[in-house]
Amino acid sequence: MLTIDTQEVKNAATKIGQCNDYLRAAKAQLNSISIPNDFVYKTTISGMPSKITTCIQTLRDEKNWANNQANKLENAESANRSILQAVLSAINLNIMTSNHFLQNIALSTMEMQMDLIRKAISESNEAFLNYFYQRFGYYGVNQGMFSDVFSILNNADGNEAQQEEFQRLLALLQQKYGMSEYDAARLMEYLDSIGACTYASAATKVIVQFADKPEEFEKYFGFPLYIVDSDGNVQINSGELLLDMYVVNNSDDLNMQANNLQKGPDGKITFKKGILQPSQTNPTETQFADQDYMNADQFNQYMKSKNIPVDVVPGESDRTFLPQTPDSSAFFQQVPKLLGTRLSLNPKEGEPLKMYIVVDNQTAQVELDETHSVLITGCGEASLPDGTTKKYIKVASWGGEYRIFCDDMDNLQSFTITGSFEDISNMAVG
Repeated sequence: MLTIDTQEVKNAATKIGQCNDYLRAAKAQLNSISIPNDFVYKTTISGMPSKITTCIQTLRDEKNWANNQANKLENAESANRSILQAVLSAINLNIMTSNHFLQNIALSTMEMQMDLIRKAISESNEAFLNYFYQRFGYYGVNQGMFSDVFSILNNADGNEAQQEEFQRLLALLQQKYGMSEYDAARLMEYLDSIGACTYASAATKVIVQFADKPEEFEKYFGFPLYIVDSDGNVQINSGELLLDMYVVNNSDDLNMQANNLQKGPDGKITFKKGILQPSQTNPTETQFADQDYMNADQFNQYMKSKNIPVDVVPGESDRTFLPQTPDSSAFFQQVPKLLGTRLSLNPKEGEPLKMYIVVDNQTAQVELDETHSVLITGCGEASLPDGTTKKYIKVASWGGEYRIFCDDMDNLQSFTITGSFEDISNMAVG
């Protein structure tokens, strides 16, 4: 006669009990929060949805075990069937409770995170960028976000959140623009090429502009500003914005340069023939043959393609400065008024510009030896060991926070600001 393995029933009961215990504790923690803040979120809420998902998977595994037992015991004694039915009932109840709580906690954690984001926005654009840097390690849009994922995939680092986002955007390029899987993957792999920095700075500017208006953003762009990842964390949808900017600007829609992509009669986007070539600086790497930049005209055309009025996102214009001139002196005086303005740095040949990346309040020097676009996010003064101070500009670049000392900019060939007509036209000349 078939019977139920008593130890297996005990094991199932233990796992169900552990899931119950976690759910009870999670509910108690959530109910105890009266004033949400970043510390509370990090220590209490972050990770709850993924842990509850794990609970649900455990319960489903036990349900599969119980169903297998039920099939074996179809003709067994009624007492055995009763025990098994009790196990199945407990599992089903727990799955239903867990799913319900998961939905509630997802809504609660998302709203809590949005409260923290809104609080940061109300303080300043810089505080908004700092929020995501402190939580997730990115400060603005990183044009290398996709090549980073290729490195992760090749080295099997196992960053699941980045891989999931990469797969989502890979599918989006195929569904939204009709790209083949091969072309979509190549676009994402090679996007971090010369000129991509101008798209990253423009995307960061747009994100900051709409940070507290996600409904308006979705109305104009057709996709959400914020998304929720598999761990229940609210993230900026920067990857989709960066890709949309690049595809729209490069596929003849705006009648601009349209360097690298083309739209066929069927509306599908493909690479132009021969557009992918070996890199000039590293023959083992591939890059776009024609480099593309999102200058002021292209930015304005892109905003126009989204039917965004200039009173929502002001039109841009370019103004180039030569260092050590009255105009450049005026620029440094006007920096506090130019937060959210794009800045293009053009170093002299053989004289790279020093930039300082900020990590955990420590700085490390990097050198910039080619034209590069950043977004101005702040300014300040650094205290030096000799007791003097130096003025610097804070910028967002490559998804990080950088400082550029104003006197170092005097050694540039030139620099260009790309901002609103009003900001630039009203700049006083010293």
